[in-house]
Amino acid sequence: MRKPISVMTLFLLFLTVAATAQALEIKQLKVLDYGVYHYDEKIVLVTTPPDGSEKAAKLSNISLVDKSAKLPIQKNTFFSISYVLEGEPAGEPVDLDLTVSRPGGVTSSGLFTVRIGTVTTNTIEVAPDDVAGKYILEIQHKNRNLLHKEITVYHP
Repeated sequence: MRKPISVMTLFLLFLTVAATAQALEIKQLKVLDYGVYHYDEKIVLVTTPPDGSEKAAKLSNISLVDKSAKLPIQKNTFFSISYVLEGEPAGEPVDLDLTVSRPGGVTSSGLFTVRIGTVTTNTIEVAPDDVAGKYILEIQHKNRNLLHKEITVYHP
């Protein structure tokens, strides 16, 4: 004779399935493209609706100058890198830490959120009075280094 499944058994089964479905697995950060770009107009920051704090840079007449990591210090020029965070579950938001180390030990960093499986682009733009030398762009998730990219910044 079969015994009926208790409510407690169903609840424990639900918790087991839910915990398995929620497990976050980050496989790698896959670089899709990078290079030095030039634009014709100033950056305009656009804020998303009140429910989000994300901002997007809106540029016009963007053109690829060089598919390299050699960034000249000149007006309206920036380094861009596009990538996808591979892992499970697809679409899951993940907090990453982006750090840019500059010559002389100057470092800037900040947290940002990406979604697994979605293409993300980060840019570095230098000002005319910035120091030439090797800049290092790093992206980490919970102290796991996912990206280490060296960018040579120079005066043309």
